[in-house]
Amino acid sequence: MAQNQMTKTAEQSSADVQAELSKLKSDISSLSASLSDLAAKQTESLNSMARAKVEAVRRTGEETLTEAQKMAANAYKNAESSVKENPATGVAIAAGVGFLVGLFAGRR
Repeated sequence: MAQNQMTKTAEQSSADVQAELSKLKSDISSLSASLSDLAAKQTESLNSMARAKVEAVRRTGEETLTEAQKMAANAYKNAESSVKENPATGVAIAAGVGFLVGLFAGRR
């Protein structure tokens, strides 16, 4: 009778262990699915933030380019009017720049 009792207890313990393992597998599967969902949401969030940052940098670059183009156009107009007002100075500056370019090019 004690043997029979021990066999039933062992079978019940084995069934309990099997049930616990099955529950553990289910919990791990659920946890894995939750982690996958979280990773997908985080990836989507990070991609959205990166796109927003790229767009902001692009807009800033375009604004800077436009401003630089305006400044270059103004500098060209100022230089042109300065040369028209003082042609001798313009020729002297051009000669000086040519001399410096020749000096640096000759040292290579």
